[in-house]
Parts: sequence; C-alpha cells; structure tokens
Amino acid sequence: MLQIQTSDPLNILGSTRRVLEQADNVKINIEAVEKLAADVKIFLGDNSHKYKSHKTGDNFDHDIARAFWQSVMGFCYWAEKGKEKWQVEWPKGNILAGGWYGVIACYDRALAEDIQVLNASWLMDIPEEDLRKIFRSATESEIPLFNERTEIMRNTAKILVEKFAGDPIFMLEKSEYDAVKLLQLLKEFPNFHDVPTYMNEKVVFLKLAHLVAGEFDRVLKSHGKGGLKNMDQICVFADYKLPQLLRAYGVLEYSQELADKVDDYELIPKESNEEIEIRAGTIWGVELIRQILNSHTSIELGQAIWLMSQSEELQKRIKPYHRTYTIFY
Repeated sequence: MLQIQTSDPLNILGSTRRVLEQADNVKINIEAVEKLAADVKIFLGDNSHKYKSHKTGDNFDHDIARAFWQSVMGFCYWAEKGKEKWQVEWPKGNILAGGWYGVIACYDRALAEDIQVLNASWLMDIPEEDLRKIFRSATESEIPLFNERTEIMRNTAKILVEKFAGDPIFMLEKSEYDAVKLLQLLKEFPNFHDVPTYMNEKVVFLKLAHLVAGEFDRVLKSHGKGGLKNMDQICVFADYKLPQLLRAYGVLEYSQELADKVDDYELIPKESNEEIEIRAGTIWGVELIRQILNSHTSIELGQAIWLMSQSEELQKRIKPYHRTYTIFY
C-alpha cells in the first residue's frame, strides 16, 4: 500500500512506513487521500493564501540567521484544556494568538528593541530574564516549555559558535546549499535530533530540521538565489497541526481509545507509540498527496495544509489536535 517512489536518503519514509505497518492506533484511508489532494490542489491555485514568515530585506546573512533562530524556537505553542494561551502583542495594540506567527512577532519586537537575538556569542549565556523578555506574553501565560527553551537557546548557540563560527550562513555554505546535507549537519544539535524509537527501531522525523531547510529555501528564493537543492528528497513537518487536518478529512483514522484521548485534550506522552504513529501517519498522508499531485514538494504541500488548518471557520468544526509536550514540534 505505501510505496516509496522517491529518494529517501534520511530513511524518513522507510522508518515511518515500518511504524504504520505495525500501528495499532493510526491507519491511513487511501480513498480519503484523493479528496484532500484535490482540495490542496485548489488551495495551491489560489494566490490569496500565502505562508508568512519574516520579511526579507537587503541583508542575506541577517535573513538566514533570523530564519535559523526562529526555527530553533519553532515548537510547542498550545495550551492545556481550560488554560489561557500564550499570546504576543506586536506592534503595540495588535494581539496575535501565539503560534508560529507569535514567534515571528517576538523576533520583530526584539530586533526593534535592539536585543541581540541573532548573536550566538550573546545567546550562549543569555540570562533567563532576557529570554523571558523576548518571548513575553500579552496574557498571564508564558510561552510553553520556557525552561527547555532557555537550555536549547544556550546549547544551540554554543554548538553554532564551536562548529560553525557562530553564524548559520557557514552551515548553509558547508551544506553546499543542499537540503539533505543541511539536515545531516543539523544532527550536530541535540534539539534537532528528532529520532525516537518504536518497537526497538529508530524512526526519523527531524521536524525542526525540516523547518530550517524550508525557511532557508524561502530566504534563498527571496534573494534570487534559487533555493536549496534536493528539496524534493525531504519530507513534511511531522507536527501537531497537520494531523489535525488529515484526520478531519479522514486520511488519518484513530483507534477509538486514541480518538477519545485526543478529543478530551488528554496529554499524549512524547515518544509513546500513539504519538509516533500519529506523526508517521502525517508523513505518509502528505507523501501520498505528493504522489497524486506529483508537482510540489512535501514541504510545499505541508505549508498548504498548515495554512488550510488555520482557517477560523474550519477550526470551529474540526476535532482537536493531539497535545504532547515536546521540544521537537
């Protein structure tokens, strides 16, 4: 049923297919994939829908550094049931509902306030109060996993200084502008090494590393540099928003036990069989759409599905996404 039809240099498709072949909690409905593929195709043809990130300017190195550091913080924005969500005010008087766009706003705000958020040498020892200022909330709730973010920011900066002269542009150059080589370099950073174990075998996801590649590709194209090579050889972001829409379309089918947990906002433990199966289903749900459309990369399709999931109208009628406390998405 699940056929690998493209190069799989990082063993993402292979390792996640093995998960789905043994899964008890998540199945893929092939017939439902065709309906979603048709809607994604229509969505991609509508130029009014655009994925947003920071605006690029004249300084290519600056834009690459910002893309990297935003991606480092690109995980876990949700709130538990009944609790207030982290939100961001920027510019003054404009409240954003947190999430990825909230992270972008935090970097807009920090740069406007002359905070050295792109300086790895400073970030190596960033005081907790400074990081709290960068990600300060418009509500009483701070950004989730704040302590973990502090450690990640410091450790990532330290490794970047030691191995890449403190500048993500050197990592990009060392990768030879190749998406696969870039993901392999990012394994140097523990917070990007998103490789859990399922049935005693490793499963490769690398969600945040994929986010870096996607953002670098976007910045390169915005500066007229053609994008990263081999973007067609990497997979989609295995996060918590994409499976929500895949499930709404019936592409992902959960066992009754898992469905009840997700719908009741019960926490799904990180690296549990249930969580890994949801993420493996996400990889393959999008891969099957890619095989049908055969004209877009998995990253492009994932961005389209993510944008579709942001619809306020849709959010009112679809079931919740799974809640997992993790530094990987």
